[in-house]
Amino acid sequence: MLTFYVVLLVAGAQDLIAQELEVSIIVVTRTLQVLVFLLPLAAAWLTWRICRDLGAIEPRPPITPDVLAGIAGDDDQGAGSAGAKAGIVFRQPDAG
Repeated sequence: MLTFYVVLLVAGAQDLIAQELEVSIIVVTRTLQVLVFLLPLAAAWLTWRICRDLGAIEPRPPITPDVLAGIAGDDDQGAGSAGAKAGIVFRQPDAG
């Protein structure tokens, strides 16, 4: 939908575009008439393709304190320090 309006916005300056490119205004008009239909379709297809590809990716499993305990290794500070190293903040269920 946005591409449709962008083409219409550009079409408002078709006389200036024709003058700058030194082509007939008819050529610019016909080109914009084609683009007003093709560009929204191309943008819709591209959006659909990106969403489909992103939907096919398996989500990462959630990071839990148990996973972080494995990251922390054998240090004395435990999973809390691993969370700090990884930049992850855990919220306790009763923490409001």
